[in-house]
Amino acid sequence: MRKGCGFLGAGCLTLVVGAGAMGGVIYSKVSGITDAIQQVPGPGTQEITLTEVGSYTIFYEHQSEYGGKVYDTRPYLDRAVFTLRPKEGGSEVPVRSAKASGTYSLGSRQGKSVAEFTIDRPGTYLFTSEVSGADEVIFGVGHGFLGEVMGAILIPLVIGFGSFFTAIVLLIVGLVKFIRAGSEPKAA
Repeated sequence: MRKGCGFLGAGCLTLVVGAGAMGGVIYSKVSGITDAIQQVPGPGTQEITLTEVGSYTIFYEHQSEYGGKVYDTRPYLDRAVFTLRPKEGGSEVPVRSAKASGTYSLGSRQGKSVAEFTIDRPGTYLFTSEVSGADEVIFGVGHGFLGEVMGAILIPLVIGFGSFFTAIVLLIVGLVKFIRAGSEPKAA
């Protein structure tokens, strides 16, 4: 076998494996994003389970499916007020307007961030929503949504660029070795 062929093959294989890994990570990350957003019908009071300490975002899902019903409501609400209280009693959790504007469009669900809150202990909470401008709506409550989105973007980019540049180096080294091997004098 001529010198450099192994590097050329490894470079091509790195491109293929890198592209496959990048696609797989994108699929797994994006398909899991909406799983992390708990759907809550409104207006009214519903029990929600919050499993992690920290900040949560409330999204208004103007296009959604919930309980076998399709929701296609106005993209913006006239007014929405939220309260959150631990089910077993305790102080009301302050809910404030969302600091950052975030939206998502995944599958049949489209949402826009409208509010946020922070909890210091996991558990079951009573989530109350009062809404003007719509009869029935769906809200999404998610923890670490921005981190999930960033992971869905950054991890595949690192994999993609890393495998691309590694493949380029392997291909260049292989090509140089291949060309040099062809220009070497043959033994008699």
